[in-house]
Amino acid sequence: LDVADVITMPESLVQTSTGDLVEATSRGLLPSTLTAKPRPPEPPTGVVIETLVDPTGPGDAAARVTWDVPVGNDEGGSTITQYEVTAEPGPFTCTTDGAVECVIRDLDVDVEYTFTVTATNAIGSSDPSVPVFETPTSTNPDLGVPDSPTDVTVGDPTTYLDEAEVSWTASATDGNAPIVGYRVDAYRVYQDDLTTTELTESSPDSSCETWSFRLDPPATSCVVPGLPPLDTTPGAGPLADHTWLGYRFEVVAITALSNEGLESVPPAPSDIVAESSPTSSGTPIPSFSGTDAHVPPDPPVWPTAPTYVPDPIIDVNLTGSAASRATIDGYITVPQGRVRVSNPANDPVALVGGLVVGAFDIDSATLSAMSDPVSPAKIGFEDVVLQRTVELETLAAGERITSTMRVQINANGADMRVNSWVIQ
Repeated sequence: LDVADVITMPESLVQTSTGDLVEATSRGLLPSTLTAKPRPPEPPTGVVIETLVDPTGPGDAAARVTWDVPVGNDEGGSTITQYEVTAEPGPFTCTTDGAVECVIRDLDVDVEYTFTVTATNAIGSSDPSVPVFETPTSTNPDLGVPDSPTDVTVGDPTTYLDEAEVSWTASATDGNAPIVGYRVDAYRVYQDDLTTTELTESSPDSSCETWSFRLDPPATSCVVPGLPPLDTTPGAGPLADHTWLGYRFEVVAITALSNEGLESVPPAPSDIVAESSPTSSGTPIPSFSGTDAHVPPDPPVWPTAPTYVPDPIIDVNLTGSAASRATIDGYITVPQGRVRVSNPANDPVALVGGLVVGAFDIDSATLSAMSDPVSPAKIGFEDVVLQRTVELETLAAGERITSTMRVQINANGADMRVNSWVIQ
């Protein structure tokens, strides 16, 4: 169990009959397998290819690739942070931040491509997945834009000060490319806008966006900032010759359609996205004059695991008592336990015999007493006695009978304890 910056366990050693120390694994003693060492993930499985016609792309065809998430030990003990899809010949690639689908463009029709997927975590990358072979044709479905979001609604204008909470229903279809985000644009609306399909102001006054992350789809609501209450007096708006009526909100769906694929940050709209036609909130809303500013939620905080403090297997409490001497009959090993001694009066205390290794919990009163230069308190082991473990095996000649005894013997031979005795 040796993981850099996490845990290091020394190799266990055993002593042979000749006094040599050798690695325990050489004598058939195996290390624990209960704690997995983090490693690169296993290759993704369940790879499915949907070939598409790409009417506006640099090539005539594209491919939408999906795959299954490695789970359990296949993830490698570390969160998968990236997938990469490769199509050969090319190579053509697309990557995701942990999402399990992306689109590769710039392919040609009637050419057979070999698709593989690799997964990456903090330790490294997996081997490629089992290859999948597909040939795009001119009869495949088109790669297009998603349907417009529906049911755009705006929250109570008296809730937030200068801000509007907008929600909508996700697009019904995605145009054969994964939807990675939504954008809400707020426009000033004037009287003339009610009789035309073109807005007087072509640039939005404010916007908000939502984006997908790994396996989570983009949210279907966000808060648009920077919307001061309106003065609806004729000629009072930014355009003096127009009557300012309020705000209108439009929502568009965005898909990733580039060889860079899905990014963990919002992609640049100029070269990576395809947008649906906007869906409007309808009737202009005159003002947002609430008293509370919208406070975005705090980012998630990963919980910190509490320090592991095992229960004491030996607990000596000398509160209100005199000196104490505890004799341990047998041998106790506590590599993950502890020995606790509560000794507020700094009385002498001794643990005698059998404690192979232990962690001591020293209370603050004892530590305070130890600060006295003449304090008799001593923490540690005295008169350490070397111990050996010996296995005695007895075989009955001509019989299928064995006796196997493991005993622990002090070096002076004065004390011996039986650890196990098996007769078959």
